[in-house]
Amino acid sequence: MSDNQPKRLERIGMALRYLNDGLPSAPGMTARTIATYAMVLDGMPVSIIEQAVLRVLSEWDKATILPTPAVIRTAALEVLAEIDGIPSAAAAWAEVQQGISLYGVRGEPVDTGGYAPVSWSHAAVGRAVEAVGGIAYLSRNANTSADRAHWFRYIYPAVLEEWYDTAHNQMKLSAGRETAMLGEGGQEPYGWPT
Repeated sequence: MSDNQPKRLERIGMALRYLNDGLPSAPGMTARTIATYAMVLDGMPVSIIEQAVLRVLSEWDKATILPTPAVIRTAALEVLAEIDGIPSAAAAWAEVQQGISLYGVRGEPVDTGGYAPVSWSHAAVGRAVEAVGGIAYLSRNANTSADRAHWFRYIYPAVLEEWYDTAHNQMKLSAGRETAMLGEGGQEPYGWPT
């Protein structure tokens, strides 16, 4: 184990202990729960985890229950997405509703005649629209409240997870190439030279 891993775990533990302070009626964090949260949050920058914990605390209304690691991870993904310019689930849903009201099933009109697909503020919004069933489905479906619930609970978080996994894997590949250029000798188990 590298010297940085215990420090990272300690910093994650410090961030998660805000949950103890913010939710004094909830069961406290133990070394095991901190380790479990750390496994679920693997790869997330600690500064983002800190922001996510504070975000969850500002909205959490269950005084006797700690938020699950998945709740903290979702909040961390939202923080990372905002940094990258991806709209929040609420802003993306509003954008989709506006797109439907402006363009309906056909899409955006083109100067030369015809229609083009609706252009969204970020590709993640477009992927989420397609995951729900596409603009045509959303335009015709009468059960908007169910679509909205699925969007917030499942669809948009899954798209953010996919976006993060793709970006994280690219960073890992990039780091792997740099490590390969440095050679194999004298490396810690995590691939970086000592």
